[in-house]
Amino acid sequence: MLAANRIATDRIGLSLLQMMESAGRELAALTRLILGGSLSGRSSLDIPTGVDASTGERHGAAIAADATLALAVPKRGMALGEGARLSGSGYLADIGLPASIFAELGVDADGLFAAGPLLRLV
Repeated sequence: MLAANRIATDRIGLSLLQMMESAGRELAALTRLILGGSLSGRSSLDIPTGVDASTGERHGAAIAADATLALAVPKRGMALGEGARLSGSGYLADIGLPASIFAELGVDADGLFAAGPLLRLV
């Protein structure tokens, strides 16, 4: 874990712990939004368990989420194959990645989170 934390810190200027804390806050906010205070319902972080993030294929048992919170960028698997059905409503969370990372990935993120750190995907 320390090596991964060091790589993340060197690479993007954030500690792994900071990223996880941010993701946890966004997932908690999403869960409150979806469930409206109820304790029923399921939310997934990044992609539902058992779903391939790139292809949307289900590998054995998988979670059927009411909503999925993707971190930083949507995962292709949320819109493909069984992943589209199993992901439920899609949301995207700003986890504080620097613009240089988006640029390196070829993602135009200019103004992406201007309305706030949590976006609904359509």
